[in-house]
Amino acid sequence: MAYISVLAILVISAAVYGLVVDDAYRLVSPLTRQTWRAQDAVTLATVPVLLWATWRARSGSLSAHLVSVGILTWLTYSYAHLSIGAPFNAMFLVYVSVLTLAGFAMLDGLLRVDVAAAAPAFARAPRRATAWFLAIAGAGIGVLWLSEIVVALPGGLPTNIALSALPNPTWVLDLGWIIPSALAPS
Repeated sequence: MAYISVLAILVISAAVYGLVVDDAYRLVSPLTRQTWRAQDAVTLATVPVLLWATWRARSGSLSAHLVSVGILTWLTYSYAHLSIGAPFNAMFLVYVSVLTLAGFAMLDGLLRVDVAAAAPAFARAPRRATAWFLAIAGAGIGVLWLSEIVVALPGGLPTNIALSALPNPTWVLDLGWIIPSALAPS
């Protein structure tokens, strides 16, 4: 629980910084800046839920454990994005620290899931509808990102490249992690 408390303090620090410091996300488009600030607000709201879920999971609650793993997955994704995609700012080392703590906690949490104990909780879940949703969402996001990337491959740059011609970190994370994860169960 101690590392989750440290993680919570780091997440609060980074999210508040992103919300209140005017140049926290300088050099990015206004839409990206608004998106990252909205992400900071959502992330800030997850902190009390993560602390509660971690506390309940330590008492043996399987559902709380799954909630904490889900939030840790969100934090890993979000802070991987900020670590490699946000212009350098005073929170860079905090971003990397959150990525590291959340990433290893997520992996530890996933390894600790008792699949046999969790199976009954999902027995009545709409598996086919969930698989279709993940397949359509994954394919849709893939088509969206690839439509920007493929047209630029003959030697140009995608239209939304704004920061020193670097690839969009969302493309990297979505195409390399999120979309394959969404399509794998299909």
